[in-house]
Amino acid sequence: MNGVPITSWSGTYPCASPEQRMARFIASNGGEDAYDTLAAQRAYRQAIEQALPSGFRLAPGNVFYGPTDGTQNVDGVWQTPSFHSLFDLHEAVIDAAVDGPAEGYPDDDYRGHGYLRRIAEPFRITENTTSILYATWQEIGGERSVETTVGAALSFFGRRHVEQLADSGRYDLETLGRAVSGGFGTADRSRDVAAAYREAINEALPDGFALKDDDFYGPRPRRDIDLKGAVKSVNLEQIIIRCAVGELRELWSAEQVAEEFGFASAASARRALSRWGVRATKYQETDSGRVQALYDAAQVRAKHASRPGRGHRSDLQA
Repeated sequence: MNGVPITSWSGTYPCASPEQRMARFIASNGGEDAYDTLAAQRAYRQAIEQALPSGFRLAPGNVFYGPTDGTQNVDGVWQTPSFHSLFDLHEAVIDAAVDGPAEGYPDDDYRGHGYLRRIAEPFRITENTTSILYATWQEIGGERSVETTVGAALSFFGRRHVEQLADSGRYDLETLGRAVSGGFGTADRSRDVAAAYREAINEALPDGFALKDDDFYGPRPRRDIDLKGAVKSVNLEQIIIRCAVGELRELWSAEQVAEEFGFASAASARRALSRWGVRATKYQETDSGRVQALYDAAQVRAKHASRPGRGHRSDLQA
């Protein structure tokens, strides 16, 4: 990790983390029923990370790191190359997080709960609040984002299955070379797999829950739910095989499926594909900017041939 440790969060504030400090504020101002606590905690950490001067960061474990060159300990106080003390860094956090004291609070509260209130206020629960933040992807999936998880999985998959990829005859030497070096996850391939992975996760989540960007949202009031179990139930390797390894197979849009089998419309074809358990193999952007799902033609043909009641054509109705 670049930089040197300046101090821990608890070395400056009488609590273990920014999240704990925000939680204490919320507890003293109406409790968890008054705020979306997780969302407020996340916003507070982001405000801190964005406000720290260049070269400084709040790392995992809630330790402040600063530049290696020039940082020195003067009379027990760490100072930056510009001779900013740790206290100055916290002042910078506060200054960037808010524009002066929160409305209705005296100036001397500017350095206290006033700015915490300002950060938390957008996450106050009202009568119209129906969805709240349950967890971040990092808490559930272990990586910073869904795309980061997919990228790591693609790299691992490429190294592990390079012989099978070569035997498939679908990839050139350059692609196979990237697989060996952990670079199987090109931008297009990662995007396709990530889109399919997100779709599968949302299907696996209980009713009322959704993965949006890199956050899990669900209904209020908050209830216990096994989000990790839902995510683990989705087989990412199978999605990679379907989306990445099979990328050179013949692919059909819903419109092509409708034309091939005589469905009344693309919407009818999509409903039938869903009933048959056929998921999109790839997503692409059309000339009009619309995202279009593509399906493995061989799989569609096989599912169509083996569907129940093949002699009855009610499945062709909209």
